[in-house]
Amino acid sequence: MSSQQIKIGPHEFTVKPDFRDKALQVSSCLCLDEVQSYILVDRYLERGNTAENYIVRDPIHVDVDLFTLWAEETLLEDNLVLDIIFFNLYELCSLFVTEIKSLTHKELNRS
Repeated sequence: MSSQQIKIGPHEFTVKPDFRDKALQVSSCLCLDEVQSYILVDRYLERGNTAENYIVRDPIHVDVDLFTLWAEETLLEDNLVLDIIFFNLYELCSLFVTEIKSLTHKELNRS
């Protein structure tokens, strides 16, 4: 996309250099040709959206993000399992202490 203008039928676009770079990023991520991606970026930014609001990531970054989400989810699940084990152990210990007190009280009453 080296030309200064894009003409498609009755429509004509003046190519803005800063949009061109963003369009090339979008093109590779969305598998669009350069003209399609330029039109998409141009319309997006024309509607008042800012370039900071859109994120173009290559597949490696997406994989890293998915791995991070998976790792966080795994940690949350592990913490939940540990909490359940702790509460069950606490309840078991409480029951054990209650039973020991009961047996001790019966022994003392027997004597």
